[in-house]
Amino acid sequence: MNEQLTTSIIELVDFAKVGIIRGISILQAEMPELISQILAYGFWHSIWIISFTIVITIILISFIRIGLKEKFENAVTGICIAGTSGIAIISWIKCFVAINNLILIYVAPKLYIIQYVQTFLRP
Repeated sequence: MNEQLTTSIIELVDFAKVGIIRGISILQAEMPELISQILAYGFWHSIWIISFTIVITIILISFIRIGLKEKFENAVTGICIAGTSGIAIISWIKCFVAINNLILIYVAPKLYIIQYVQTFLRP
């Protein structure tokens, strides 16, 4: 009985060891692709935020121009300006963060990856 238990434990340890070695080799093979996907996601997400901010700012400027022509007599124009200006302020704040991410991806991609992974490790 003792020998059977010992052989079973040895087989389980060998099976776990082979599984861990295979997992590590797969992880090492996938790591460069994962890093490039994280960098590409960060880049295109930042570009999308900057583009959204530019579009919202253009819409806000057009609402203000319409309001100036109508001398702000229309309540709908005022509501549109108020709503769009709130969105524009938030978008500009996010735009500055996106520009910071673009600079970080360009200058120090390893630091960007560390910060990206660190966001998942915070409790």
